[in-house]
Amino acid sequence: MTGQSPPPEAQPTPSPPASAPAEKPARDRGTRRSVLVAVGGGVVLLIGIIVLVLGLLDASSGSNDLSMAQRQLNDQRSATQQAQSCEQAFRSAVAPILADGNAVLTTANQIAALNQQLVTATHDEQAAGIANNVDAYNAAVDRANAAKNSRNAQIDTLNGQLTTLQQAGNASPGCGT
Repeated sequence: MTGQSPPPEAQPTPSPPASAPAEKPARDRGTRRSVLVAVGGGVVLLIGIIVLVLGLLDASSGSNDLSMAQRQLNDQRSATQQAQSCEQAFRSAVAPILADGNAVLTTANQIAALNQQLVTATHDEQAAGIANNVDAYNAAVDRANAAKNSRNAQIDTLNGQLTTLQQAGNASPGCGT
């Protein structure tokens, strides 16, 4: 039996190299890792794009809000400046109107005092007439006539002052009315 080879069943079957089956799972793992890294990178990229788009939208909205706030601020500043200039115009217009009003009140007080003199002179006329005192009666009539003449002059002055006061009031600044 020396020269002959053992039957094929008896011959050991050559075993596959040990490294071949181990390499195939390593390639699968490497491929899986690459795919997972690529998918993860894609997800991170997608999230980054979404964050960028949302950030740009927020920035645009913020810019619009800022522009609107600046317009409102400018409108408020303009209204404030207009109100301040109107206030100054009223302050400068009020002083002459107050002076005219005080003059009217002074003249009205003078007319009231003259009316009181007229009433007193009329009472004196009546008392002198009852007493048949012609000289006292004539003196009372003269005082009454002087009071009437002074009162009429003061009424004319008052009418002129009222016209001036009305004109000053009409000439006062309107300021938005």
